Amino acid sequence: MVFSAAPGLVILFFNPPWRKRRQPVEIHFPETPAIKFLKERYREDGLFRVERIKGELMPPNMWLPYGFYSLAGYDLVYPVKYADFLKIQGLVSQPSRYVEWDRDYPLFDKMKVRYLMVLKRDKLGGVDQNGELPSWLNRKKWRTVFKGGR
Repeated sequence: MVFSAAPGLVILFFNPPWRKRRQPVEIHFPETPAIKFLKERYREDGLFRVERIKGELMPPNMWLPYGFYSLAGYDLVYPVKYADFLKIQGLVSQPSRYVEWDRDYPLFDKMKVRYLMVLKRDKLGGVDQNGELPSWLNRKKWRTVFKGGR
């Protein structure tokens, strides 16, 4: 590879004098009550997966710093083979940059998904803590264990 073997190659990091220190990790990865709840479950229960419905909750590439595991993956770019697997399983019809679940899937049971994050919505589809859970949600399978709000 020419790039890595270039003689005299130097890679420099821009560190302006006015930037004295880095920002605290908590600014980029805040510890909300919901995240604390899930982290406690990992400490108590061990290895399992967490999923969420739509990107307003935990956007892609935000899971790994918290130590959460997901079927959707951890990077915005996932392998073609994984996209093919999702398509064959009927989990996505058209693979895109990242996976966003739109409902509960039978595969969740088989793949050790224990917690599903869902937003309550009003009649117009906006997020509302007094709104309703999605109608497709199987209440016998999923029970409420944490409620967030202001």
